[in-house]
Amino acid sequence: RFIDAMLESLDPYTNYITESEIEDYRFMTTGQYGGIGALIQQKGDSIIVKDPYEGFPAQKSDLRAGDVILEIDGRSTVGKKTDDISKILKGQPKTPVRLIISRLGEKKTIEKIITRDEIKVKSVPYSAMLDEHTGYIRLSSFTESASRELKEALQELKSKGKMESLVFDLRGNPGGLLTAAISISDRFLPEGTIVSTKGRNPGDNSKEVANYGQTWKVPMVVLIDRNSASASEILAAAIQENGRGVIVGERSYGKGTVQTLFPLQSAPAGLRLTTAKFYSPDGREMAGAGVTPDLKVDPAIGDD
Repeated sequence: RFIDAMLESLDPYTNYITESEIEDYRFMTTGQYGGIGALIQQKGDSIIVKDPYEGFPAQKSDLRAGDVILEIDGRSTVGKKTDDISKILKGQPKTPVRLIISRLGEKKTIEKIITRDEIKVKSVPYSAMLDEHTGYIRLSSFTESASRELKEALQELKSKGKMESLVFDLRGNPGGLLTAAISISDRFLPEGTIVSTKGRNPGDNSKEVANYGQTWKVPMVVLIDRNSASASEILAAAIQENGRGVIVGERSYGKGTVQTLFPLQSAPAGLRLTTAKFYSPDGREMAGAGVTPDLKVDPAIGDD
């Protein structure tokens, strides 16, 4: 499209959002979308069901981990990317989608007609005590509910015993809302700068400082990898540069910009434009640089 080519000349994160893609944008902010509720992955030319979320349409329709999706509504999935397949599977709640799958141990293909529903994905999908004194929390996205979910997870871990340290996992977290990153950082920082933003307009300039009175003071390790981006990098840099914890893993993605969605009046679509850059507590520009871990760990080899 002509408009895409024009916007690409600005920066990699400025683009035209179609009506169908607005659903993906909404998911990044709310954690909600219309779909079947299953995690998929690509293996070679095939699309595999990795995890049907409990209680959602895929699991209720007996879609299982390991099933190979061959067709969706009559269209072959061979050679398609997971992003393309995800867009096809998503849609308005109460609308049907027809899958043809192959399953290990079954000689014939299986047809599944699954009715989409409103899917709510947790920002904190997992938390546990690793041992008697060490807590672990995985944060998968910075949605509107992320700060509340984190608070609940921390309180639950505290109730299970004496949590004297915390492992906070941001690996694979693509980011989300700037406000969520600030709120979550504020739960661990008793003082100091969290992040600052600078844009073309004065309204885009800001400096966020920790001011929450009841912070968690336990020693913490933050795990990051090459796919930890945006809001994840804000949190990791705030923890690192304020001397609040140790960062372990790979250098993060390096997405140091803020995007704003501007709806179009002439069509059910919008423009997502980069409106500001964000800077670490030390004033370091994050775009293209990311966060360098205090302790570097090479990525594991394999699918997981």
